[in-house]
Amino acid sequence: MSIVPVIKAARLIPLLVRVGFRIVRQAGSHAHLEHIADRARKVTIPIHSKPLAKKTLLSTTRGLARTDEPPIFYLVYVWRSDL
Repeated sequence: MSIVPVIKAARLIPLLVRVGFRIVRQAGSHAHLEHIADRARKVTIPIHSKPLAKKTLLSTTRGLARTDEPPIFYLVYVWRSDL
């Protein structure tokens, strides 16, 4: 079993908003988010109908979790269990 979850952008973006990110803009099929407290933490999420590729999810979420926050993949699993 893979550690990387299968998730669509439509589910990942609300998760990032819940942990402190906000949507800055959307250009075409990509949403640009930045953290409210630390504006240097930015991420671009491709918005497509298919789930995000594992490598894309790893590269977009790398560096999002700080030492004082839970890891992003733990939050994804917790959020998926709420569905």
